[in-house]
Amino acid sequence: MRIRVILLLVCCCVLFPVREVIAQSALHGENEFLSSPISSPRNDGVFGVLNSLPESIRRSDEFSRILYEFSHRATIDGTYDPALRSAGFEQAKADLFRDAGKSPKVQNSKQQVFADAWVNIGPSNIAGCTKALAFHPTSGNTIYAGGAAGGVWKTTNAGSSWVQLTDNVIPDLALSTIAVDPEHPDTLYVGSGDPAVAVDALGGTGLYKSTDGGASWSHIATSTFAKTVNKVLVHPSNSNIVFAASDDAANRGLYRSTNGGSSFTKVFPTSGTAQGVIWDVTSAQTISGSLIMYFVEGNNPGGTASECGIYKSIDDGQTWAKINSSSLPSASSIGKAALAIASSDKSHVYCFMANPNGDLSGAGLFVSTNSGSSFSKLNTVPSSIFNVGSGAQGWYDLYLAVAPGTNPNDTIYIGGIEAYRSFDGGASWQSYSDYNTHSFVHVDNQSIAIDPTNSRIVWIGTDGGVYRSTDAGQNWSYRSNGMNSMRCYHIGLDANDNKKTYAGFQDEGVWRTVSGQSPVAVFGGDGFQPIVDPTNSNIYYVEGPQGDLYKTTDGGNNFSSANGSNFEANSSWDTPFQMAPKNHTTLFTGRTMLWKTVNSGASWVSVSPTFGSSFVNCIGLSSSNSNVYMLGLDGGKVKYTADGGTTWLDKSTGIPGVSINYIACHPTDANFALIALNASSSNTSRVMLTTNGGTSWANVSGSIGYALPGVPVNCVAIDSTSPSMVWYAATNNGIYYTIDGGQKWSIAGSGIGLAACFDVQVHANGKTIRVGTHGRSLWEANTNILPVEFTTFTATKTSKGTQLSWRTDSEVNSSGFWVERSFNYQPFVDVAFVNGAGNSTTEKSYSFLDTALSSGHYIYQLKEVDLDGSFHYSNMVDVSYGSASGLRLDQNFPNPFVASATGLGSTRIHYELPDDDVVTMNIYNSRGSIVRTLVDHTAQIGGEQDVFWDGTDASGAAVSSGVYYYTLETTSGGRLVNKMVYITK
Repeated sequence: MRIRVILLLVCCCVLFPVREVIAQSALHGENEFLSSPISSPRNDGVFGVLNSLPESIRRSDEFSRILYEFSHRATIDGTYDPALRSAGFEQAKADLFRDAGKSPKVQNSKQQVFADAWVNIGPSNIAGCTKALAFHPTSGNTIYAGGAAGGVWKTTNAGSSWVQLTDNVIPDLALSTIAVDPEHPDTLYVGSGDPAVAVDALGGTGLYKSTDGGASWSHIATSTFAKTVNKVLVHPSNSNIVFAASDDAANRGLYRSTNGGSSFTKVFPTSGTAQGVIWDVTSAQTISGSLIMYFVEGNNPGGTASECGIYKSIDDGQTWAKINSSSLPSASSIGKAALAIASSDKSHVYCFMANPNGDLSGAGLFVSTNSGSSFSKLNTVPSSIFNVGSGAQGWYDLYLAVAPGTNPNDTIYIGGIEAYRSFDGGASWQSYSDYNTHSFVHVDNQSIAIDPTNSRIVWIGTDGGVYRSTDAGQNWSYRSNGMNSMRCYHIGLDANDNKKTYAGFQDEGVWRTVSGQSPVAVFGGDGFQPIVDPTNSNIYYVEGPQGDLYKTTDGGNNFSSANGSNFEANSSWDTPFQMAPKNHTTLFTGRTMLWKTVNSGASWVSVSPTFGSSFVNCIGLSSSNSNVYMLGLDGGKVKYTADGGTTWLDKSTGIPGVSINYIACHPTDANFALIALNASSSNTSRVMLTTNGGTSWANVSGSIGYALPGVPVNCVAIDSTSPSMVWYAATNNGIYYTIDGGQKWSIAGSGIGLAACFDVQVHANGKTIRVGTHGRSLWEANTNILPVEFTTFTATKTSKGTQLSWRTDSEVNSSGFWVERSFNYQPFVDVAFVNGAGNSTTEKSYSFLDTALSSGHYIYQLKEVDLDGSFHYSNMVDVSYGSASGLRLDQNFPNPFVASATGLGSTRIHYELPDDDVVTMNIYNSRGSIVRTLVDHTAQIGGEQDVFWDGTDASGAAVSSGVYYYTLETTSGGRLVNKMVYITK
């Protein structure tokens, strides 16, 4: 999460160090921009709690990010209502069931809005923040990992590949703990939310349980756990007994179930609520048939609870008593903490603590060798573990684990910003994660687990994914390939290359992805808005926290500062940054004022006053009038200028008092704009429209049955093919679209599901849409909104070349079609023009043979030209010849496959064979068992192939809802695997 000099990233499954991309202020130096505390009127509820924290914490990047996260969930009065959050999620889930299996229509025609399903475009070789790790008790290759916003993931091959288990299950995909039942390892418990910093800052929605290894889930004990559950523990010898620690301010404490989680009873405190946070619960040996247990309660930052400390139970966790040891810190000195029991001697109890300010002062590592009767402090812990550069971070990332050592002493692992291990019981320490010589493991250490079958195998979860050591922490390998759990803030598209995407991620910097190539990290630290110069793709800009701007002119080899020397010192965590639509040397950024550069960042001037205490949240720039700007602020405020910033008007009448997250301007009408609004419990407006420059606003959030769900809309995009009617909304639960100007909204195709979507952009080609999700990385889809109604566009390989065929159901003012070709991902070129039908209401068929046969990859699209000279693009099709041709397995369609709603009766699986081959295709369930063989060792000719599955197993019985996998195996080409979601109602 911190800006760092060296950021370890993974490309092509190989670890490599990224060059130093930030030469100055890399470790939070004095000149770095700082976020300031939120001021009135946003000082109610949790906002007030946050503003009361110590300034050292409020001035940190970590606080700024969490404040940003909370502001995207909270109402303007600083409250978070999990019931409303769950209701919005359930509405979105119903919309997904309704819309995922059908082909949306434009104006009641046969045209499909989405030409194909969403595809995750990664980066797939780097993962996001991993908060929890849990092992299968008898299989060291089976591990569960929990993302801070990416949900639960499972591997059965020690991290070679991962499967996502909780898409469309947990509203925000944020979780803090995973517990596996030792006696029944297919039973899992997951606590949602993230308790960092303050009550409900990343509030969850309670406790979830699976009894089939994560294939399906139940939301349990909802009357007890409404918000964050930050720790779950299953009794080691009695599966009915489960412990869960609630971090709900109204119900905080430790709870115990005796019926496998169906119901819980509070066992601490016995009356009222806990004053602090119960950070960890662990079990030790059994004595006289009863389990000895421990929990540690500590303060959130700024807390001074008198009851905090280490507690012990000797009766299976029914009653608890505080351990009083003179060596332990005072209650007010205990912050976030973790416990560990030595498996070699369960009378050895360890506790690692930070103080409430996040450093080691008054806290540290403590050990008891007599089952908690007394503790002693190990004073050897490196002082930098929580504090590198400036700003202590022990309230954010901390872990502890203990394993049998190579000598009588225990092996101890401790993690904070950095991480260390000790082979001599804490007498000395060796680093394995820091900013200096051991930077092969990502800093910001969040979770740890030791293989129950081999204590020398250790897994850790960091802000940059998961790592594994097989030699007790001396060497590490990256094990997150395929765990697409990165938290994207913003994406930037290259107008000259529709295959290229830049994206900024939490603690992973800025990445570049290009179809057919390995993703590349181009900038370190926290990444926000990238912008590519439309006149020269080698020139682009990247943004760090609080609007720290950098520019490259050589494709990312070197960066220079693009900051204004006169910028205000304070800015928001995610500072808006935009390029003028038709002037590549003019850019804008918003702090407390709007700033403008006309010389590509060489110098900046302010073009607005400050607007009270609020930062600028978003900027809207007109494409048709370069003097028209709109600014979105907190509290539903819109500021407007039509003269380039000389005069500013308030245009807020009719807008609810919630934060404005995004402004999208019409490409040709300067008076037309959409705004995206944040959550609120009192209004139904999510997207609003003005057609008169903000003088009035209309709610265009949909009608009953087809309204946007009750969750924040983070971004809106206007489709250039029909800008007055076709729009896209990135919500906290999926991508929605409307084709009738906001009267009805629907889930935009299948695949992306209900992930939190923070950015949606439509490429200049008018058909490619890319989405940045906050926890599920990047996604891509294509649209097909054209005045010509295409029913098919296909490419077939022949001995004479590529046969292109397309059909239309109707045409309006169609002059004809340019056939365009891209060879090996180069820019498209015109190949031939095929005359259209002008105006037609009957089906027309067209074809063209491209005789190019050189070895390589060919992509084709149709440029439909109207009689008035305007043009629109079709979807793309591709083929490969020679050495570039390879085995290909596409995403099934529809996906999710909703058995009772599609009306199709089956889902199509499409693949391509480079040559004649022998093919086998199987369907597997999430436990790896074959449920159906679709192709059984059958000889097939090279080329495009289709197979269909109707959702039944080998006996003809319908399978249950869940995640399934389909494999394509050929004698010559190897094996490919893909995932689908099957839903039956």
